[in-house]
Amino acid sequence: MDPYITHTGRAMPLRRVGVGTDQIIPAARVLREDAAGLADSLFAAWREDRQFVLNQSAYAGATILVAGPGFGIGPSRLEAARALADYGFRAMISARFGDTLYNDMIQAGIVPAQLPANVVDQLMQTIETDPQIPIAIDLGRREVSTGGEPCGVFEIDECVRQRLMTGRDALADLLQAAQRSLVARDLATDQRARLQRRLVAICDAMKAPGADMAHGSRRLEEFLGELGRADGNGA
Repeated sequence: MDPYITHTGRAMPLRRVGVGTDQIIPAARVLREDAAGLADSLFAAWREDRQFVLNQSAYAGATILVAGPGFGIGPSRLEAARALADYGFRAMISARFGDTLYNDMIQAGIVPAQLPANVVDQLMQTIETDPQIPIAIDLGRREVSTGGEPCGVFEIDECVRQRLMTGRDALADLLQAAQRSLVARDLATDQRARLQRRLVAICDAMKAPGADMAHGSRRLEEFLGELGRADGNGA
């Protein structure tokens, strides 16, 4: 993953409320294991309307999507986030995101910036008035700017923020540290087997679609703490 510190680009306004994952990418289009080609299925049903925002030349090449509240609600569908990334979006701005898509977008390298509804609405109006205006996402400051002027600050989990800013795969880093520590400890056979099963379960949960990476990272850190306290005399 490339480091993500700041991104500046043009934005596209999606004035729809409660956009579900099935509207982002229909279940019938989820046929591929890789991300290649998923952009063609993004908002597939709506793109049949020539007036739909993705079909408007004024917003061609936009890398930031500004959507109404409730973006990404519904069942987990990792392909929805991958389709957004495949299309070229590097950031999403909304007043409220669906929990699973929020985490899936992070895994896809998209920064989800949640701002107050009135700020999002004003941002949409600004973009509609001037589609060429640059929008900046500063992950270091957790700040969104319009035309060089700050317009809002968003919250993001610190573990997630550091992962995106460094470009590291947090799961791989923590898993490697946990495995090294497990091998190095002088543990009883049954204790080692129990801890190994727990580590596998944590990693499987983190790899699942819609997984909360921040929560998974904390579970791995807790696991490392437990290993640090362990000895060969029992659990």
